[in-house]
Amino acid sequence: EKFDVIQVEGTFVGPYIHTIRKYHTGVIALRMHNVEYEIWERLASNERNPFKKYYQRILAKQLKKYEASLLPMVDITATVTDDDGQKFKALHPTGEYCTIPAGIDLDVWKYTPSDSFKRFYHIGSMEWHANAEAVNWYMDKVHSLICLEDNEYGLHLAGKGIKTPSFASHAQLSVHANVPDAYAFVAQNDVCVVPLWSGSGIRLKILEALAAGKLVISTTIGAQGIQYTDGEHLVIADTPLAFLAVYKRLLSGELDYKRIIRNGRLLIENQYSTIALAEKQLAKYSTFSKGKV
Repeated sequence: EKFDVIQVEGTFVGPYIHTIRKYHTGVIALRMHNVEYEIWERLASNERNPFKKYYQRILAKQLKKYEASLLPMVDITATVTDDDGQKFKALHPTGEYCTIPAGIDLDVWKYTPSDSFKRFYHIGSMEWHANAEAVNWYMDKVHSLICLEDNEYGLHLAGKGIKTPSFASHAQLSVHANVPDAYAFVAQNDVCVVPLWSGSGIRLKILEALAAGKLVISTTIGAQGIQYTDGEHLVIADTPLAFLAVYKRLLSGELDYKRIIRNGRLLIENQYSTIALAEKQLAKYSTFSKGKV
């Protein structure tokens, strides 16, 4: 069977490109979900243990070299953000690049706007270093501050690899293991917190939260790649006191979270739905596929 375009998903399936090229005469597209070397550079920058920092720096350099080697092997690289595209273009300036953000299936992520802001949540695998770093930072620096401000506030953590005993000492916290239905978990909560410091690409969990009608409070790094306006589609907080200040504004009514929720859903409908993005991606591949599509 012959195909006009074969799309390879992510850095770690790169070893298959040689084999695909051997049997495929059409276009090979490389879909890059993150800039992996950037994630490890940021982890190294934030790491206090000198031995871990040294290891992470070596790994970041190796990943950068490996990712750079993949780019000339394909016909086009599709990134999830313009920023990622520029980073890859710096590694291989003569390559062909396009930006196709992550898409949200609106039939799955139905609009269930919250009428409260008391139930915060984070969902994501704790086996991914950046998520573990983010959650630990939030628990160490932010959670207790908001607890002191409001005893009705609560945080719900869910995701693969969460070690419940390590959070046993924290009040106003519920820890869930692997939730069977991510949408159901999100729908019963109010505020998605994304305190990432080492991420790259685009945070699908933010897009899902916006689609579902949840207020998102994120660090700048956590929200990178999303075409948002702070205070219109989501809220940015980059320090513990900034997170606390956002909560105080919610308590006082100064922050109209229901308006932000509505704007967030419209952003997803207009720019990040799977239907809109699929049309954009097919149009791009069609013009680039050497007249075979």
